[in-house]
Amino acid sequence: MEKTSEDNRYSFVTGRVRAREAMLFDRTRYEQFVAAEDEETLLKHLANSPYAQFQKASTQEILNDARNENFQFLKKYCLDNSVLNLFMHREDLHNLKLLLKTELAKAAQPEIFISSFGAIPVVVLKETIQTALAKEGSVFWRMRIPEFIKKGTAQAIAAFETFNDPALVDIEIDKAAMTYLIALAQISGFLHAFYQHRIDLENIRTFLRVMISKEERNLFNQAFIPGGIIKFSYFPELPTDSADAVIERFSFTPYRFVVNDGVQYLMNNKSFQRFERLAAEYLLIFLRRARYFTFGFEPLVGYFLYKENEIINLGKIYQGIMSKANKDQIRESLAYA
Repeated sequence: MEKTSEDNRYSFVTGRVRAREAMLFDRTRYEQFVAAEDEETLLKHLANSPYAQFQKASTQEILNDARNENFQFLKKYCLDNSVLNLFMHREDLHNLKLLLKTELAKAAQPEIFISSFGAIPVVVLKETIQTALAKEGSVFWRMRIPEFIKKGTAQAIAAFETFNDPALVDIEIDKAAMTYLIALAQISGFLHAFYQHRIDLENIRTFLRVMISKEERNLFNQAFIPGGIIKFSYFPELPTDSADAVIERFSFTPYRFVVNDGVQYLMNNKSFQRFERLAAEYLLIFLRRARYFTFGFEPLVGYFLYKENEIINLGKIYQGIMSKANKDQIRESLAYA
């Protein structure tokens, strides 16, 4: 068992977390939502669930309010700014990538998709981008924003200008961010291990994308995120011409079941959907360990991420119903554990 923060200040909120965990959806409840044929039916199901507290006219508004309530619950009871920053900076990164790719594409500002839960105001992120694009180094490095934001922005712009590939914007910002976040997560052995698993799964997915698309191996070298359990030296030795060989190699890692089923589905359906679901479920199973902790912020963080996953699942169900997607495809996209 990973070492926890063991902070007894969280003993009160742990009781509230336990009560909320009991209301999280199980497989049977998800199936009820998936079976809905239209938004009206979906709204009726939501009205008979904990989401009834959000009295809105549309599913999307309900989910927006639910995500806001979940984040406010975390902010209210999280007593460690470093822990809260892990999740607020995650939102900053979402906004940064969205704003930067929009700026590089010379498109309209996508304000509707901007997260309001970040620590850095959107206007400051926009100024950061403009300063980096103008190559105003002396001004840029004096700006009062985290170093990993400045570093990620500069590296993303340089990579885009060299290769003209929007995907590199995400890659470079994610690399700078995860290096910072995993260092921040060392306040808790549990959180640190969680982020190590996240990094590993992201690196494996990147490797599989390179394998399936037959792209240059240098792309993986550039996209690799350090800090995980599986080191960079493990990947260049992996065969890229045989799915079975890749599955066999990962059978000696903690991710053997994710890779086994995920790669087989990828080869048969040309889709990463199952890999992404299994990767998310792997992390949920890991987070479930927090339910056995008595003290510390880990139970609060575990619940926050579990609830966030539930809201994401409901969003996928809603989008699937609105687009008349195949019910099996909707089920395939839902991660729960």
